[in-house]
Amino acid sequence: MSKRPARRTTSLSNPLIPHEQDTEQPKTRAAEAMPKGRGAGTSWTRTSFKHTVEEGRRARGAWFYTQPQLGQRPYWQFVQEAVNEKVARLEAEYNHGHPFPNVDAVTPGPKAGSGPTTRLK
Repeated sequence: MSKRPARRTTSLSNPLIPHEQDTEQPKTRAAEAMPKGRGAGTSWTRTSFKHTVEEGRRARGAWFYTQPQLGQRPYWQFVQEAVNEKVARLEAEYNHGHPFPNVDAVTPGPKAGSGPTTRLK
């Protein structure tokens, strides 16, 4: 068996790693519409969820084909904006526009609403 050749180096910049001046993200409509104090956390976490193959294709299609009109942004940002818009709509409809109390983690167990009622603002 032969050994793999040594990796060649290049003096060209990597297009996948942005330069320092390119790291600032443009403001999006959803970010501008969000009131200050919501979603303005300083730390990040990962969240995963299940969806059907068709739902995934549909979401990626909506993201891909609207990039020219809405400005290019990564897929994760597209999903984040969709979640933030839904949360803001639920807060407006069910909690008088106030943020719901924070929940650090959702564990398997009784479904929401099956236990004692929590009074919201």
